[in-house]
Amino acid sequence: MIATIIVNLPEEIRNQLENEINLVFEKYSQFRVGASGPTKYKNFPHITITRVDDAQKSMGEIVEVVKNVAQLTQFQIKVTGVSVIEGGGSFHVVLEIEKNESLKEIHEKIFQQLFPLINEDWRKLGGENYHPHISIITWMPKEKALEVASSINIKPFKFFAKEIAIKTMDGKDKAKVFETFQLR
Repeated sequence: MIATIIVNLPEEIRNQLENEINLVFEKYSQFRVGASGPTKYKNFPHITITRVDDAQKSMGEIVEVVKNVAQLTQFQIKVTGVSVIEGGGSFHVVLEIEKNESLKEIHEKIFQQLFPLINEDWRKLGGENYHPHISIITWMPKEKALEVASSINIKPFKFFAKEIAIKTMDGKDKAKVFETFQLR
C-alpha cells in the first residue's frame, strides 16, 4: 500500500479539478508512456507533501508524524497556472503552486521525520528539490504533454489549506483518504 501525505484541497475545488482531469484522461490517457489503452483516473486532485511506498507496516508512525505537524496554522495557496514539467524520463502536466513558506515548512517537517521510510526515488524529490504542484496527467511524451497543457483553461486561483491528509492507494482501486488532520 502506498501512503501519500497531501494537502487536501477544499471539496469544491477538488470536484471541479477532478471533472477537468477526467476529461483529460478520457482524451489523452492512451498516450501515457507504457499505457496499453485507455485508463481511468484513479486518483483525486491534491498537493503531495511526500510519499511512503510500503506503508502498511509503518502506518502508525506515519499517522503520528502527520498528526503532530497538523498543529501548524492554516495558510493560503495560490495556483498560478498550467505547466509541463519533466521527470522520470517523461513529461507531466501540472498546476503550478506559487512559492509558499508554510507549505515548504510542512513538507520539511514531514519529510525529515519520515525520511527512513521514503524510498530513494522519492527522497530525490524532497528537501530543496520539492516542487509542489497539482498533477493533471503524468507520464506523457513531450508533444502530447504540451498539447494537453495548451488545451486546459484553468485560471489562477487561491484557496486556504485547512487540512493535510494521508491518501492511500493499492494500485487496483481509486485512491482514498485514510485519515485527515485539520490545521489550526
